[in-house]
Amino acid sequence: MKFNLIQVQTVSGCNGNCIFCPSSYSWMKKHPGKMSDEDYVLVLERIKEAQPNFDGQFCPYLMNEPTLDEKLIERIELAFKYFPKCNIEVSTNAMKLTPKLAEQLVEVITKNDKSRKSHIWISHHAINKETYETLMRRKNYAQTLNNIIEYLMINDGQLITILRGSGTSIDGSLVYFTEEDYHEYWIKIFKENNLNPANVKLDYYRFHNRAGEVKMEGWRAANNFYRAIDKYHSFSCWRFISGLHVLYNLDVVPCFPPDSKVLTESGLKDIKNIRVGELVYSHDGKLHRVTKTYRREVSEKIFKITLRKYKLRPIRSTKNHPFLVMERESGAIMWKEAQFLSPDDMIFIPKLERKNASGFLTTLKYLRNTDIVLIEDSIFRINGYTKRVLKNSKVPHILKLSRDMMWVFGIYLAEGHVNSSGDVVFSLNRSEGYIIERILKTLEDAGIENPHAIRMYRRNNMDLVIFNSNLGVLLKKWFGNRCDTKFIHSDILKYSSRVAQMSLVDGFLTGDGCRNDRKFRLVTTSEKLASQLYLILRDNNKLANFYKYKHEGKKDAFELDVNTSETNGKHRIHREENSGYWLPIAQIEQESYSGDVYNLEVEEANSYLVDGLFSAHNCCMDYSCKYIWGNLRTESIKDIWNGEKRKDFVDKATGLKPSDSDFICKRCMSVGG
Repeated sequence: MKFNLIQVQTVSGCNGNCIFCPSSYSWMKKHPGKMSDEDYVLVLERIKEAQPNFDGQFCPYLMNEPTLDEKLIERIELAFKYFPKCNIEVSTNAMKLTPKLAEQLVEVITKNDKSRKSHIWISHHAINKETYETLMRRKNYAQTLNNIIEYLMINDGQLITILRGSGTSIDGSLVYFTEEDYHEYWIKIFKENNLNPANVKLDYYRFHNRAGEVKMEGWRAANNFYRAIDKYHSFSCWRFISGLHVLYNLDVVPCFPPDSKVLTESGLKDIKNIRVGELVYSHDGKLHRVTKTYRREVSEKIFKITLRKYKLRPIRSTKNHPFLVMERESGAIMWKEAQFLSPDDMIFIPKLERKNASGFLTTLKYLRNTDIVLIEDSIFRINGYTKRVLKNSKVPHILKLSRDMMWVFGIYLAEGHVNSSGDVVFSLNRSEGYIIERILKTLEDAGIENPHAIRMYRRNNMDLVIFNSNLGVLLKKWFGNRCDTKFIHSDILKYSSRVAQMSLVDGFLTGDGCRNDRKFRLVTTSEKLASQLYLILRDNNKLANFYKYKHEGKKDAFELDVNTSETNGKHRIHREENSGYWLPIAQIEQESYSGDVYNLEVEEANSYLVDGLFSAHNCCMDYSCKYIWGNLRTESIKDIWNGEKRKDFVDKATGLKPSDSDFICKRCMSVGG
């Protein structure tokens, strides 16, 4: 055990708000604190006990702005007292690097550092006032730039100084300024102020979310960049092996309930029933394979997240589970843990990328093989006693999922059922004779025999009864029978086109809905059917308001409202873009939960859709609060380093053995830096 780097967080928080940095929603932001003088001395004592002649890099900061500590100079001097051979690194945004503090900083380091390896990092992501306010999201450009210039004058080449900035996204899709622009900016400042360029370096890089640069894609502002760390995306970081990171509270640092639904290739499925190898939809709208499933027992408060426009079923999640959100005020997009979500956030619902559907379905697999016969391209039922072929049971072997046929399916979902004799019944109003004619013609065109269809009248109502037992079996298997248990079979959704699926919605609307020139409304007592209709509408660029209504003495009703008028666009509470929608959070509550919670590991995208809608990450990247190896107040560094918590992290979270250390991640916010 030999440390090359030690980072000590003496105070939490940062006065910056860079769009690509997670500090604004980190654990430290939510749990501010400051290290006492006594605790700081204890940390130094623990280090000296573990490594008496520490001669590496000592950083009086960890995921925070060090100049916020009014005792920064004293702490640096004390570090040199304990470890005379160490060198100091200070990384600052210079907002509070006043000329007085700059003088003290340069003096204390130059006086004590004999190695001349100490250095100052200054993060300045700008080439003018506009880019500063856009990227660093602060209004103090002139003052900060003046602080940097004053520091450079005072330092006059004594300490190594790195001026660090970024103006281009990692994928190159967003460019505020280039590397050439950044160099020209500083060259001009140095010339105008006659500054000494000795020991000054410029470091330009492409920005990301400061949580790593592995698997970056889909950039938008501070979008969904993340580090995928698992056995499929392993990497070796020397910080896990030879770096010590201590929070202000002396901690040494490096999911969902079982009834949550996940959108799979074959439809919504309870997360507890997902198996390795299944394909699930991720935040990118594409299908990805599940590589691992997790289950653990908890007894804790979980978060209940209710969204506007989707008040049917709140999301329930453990506190550490991240969701893809957009901050409404700043427009910044990031993965944020459930415990840090607020009504100022909007959760992402992607539009799904589906393969071109065949448009055909083989009916034979849904019918019992013992009492049917295939004649040419049609299937008939056989009488169990006489073995005669029942001509009125004819259905095609291959059924085309045309727009008209899907419309009939929609009518069945709204107004149809199969009676005890196996006959198909559509219950309609007397004035809806045109619907009957369209149903009969569609079935005839599809090759479905219905010579004995009859109409039965009851006051203002009318039943269309179709005596075709095979059709009855198919409809029951594909769509259910009772109104409150209706659903859409996953094969219908898989093999039908999006346009055809909208015809199904139109059929359902004709039977159980209403419309005007501004919107239309779908109503059902089946929660599963309502969820599936919602997904169909979502995939056809129609985001519905989703509500549940309780009626005393009646079944609960589920309602989908869709605005169709263009004039309503400016009043919509959601935001739409090519890749999906952003829905605002209406309410966040906590509730007690005891039982199993589940999580999935998903290849490539590292996310899945909760309730088939909301983008949830398969892991939490905030190591500072999720992975705590131990606490220096009660444990020695040696005990922590050799303890099971650290070993488990290095082995399982990174997929590495503790001896691996061949790759250096230069810009890792997740464990400091």
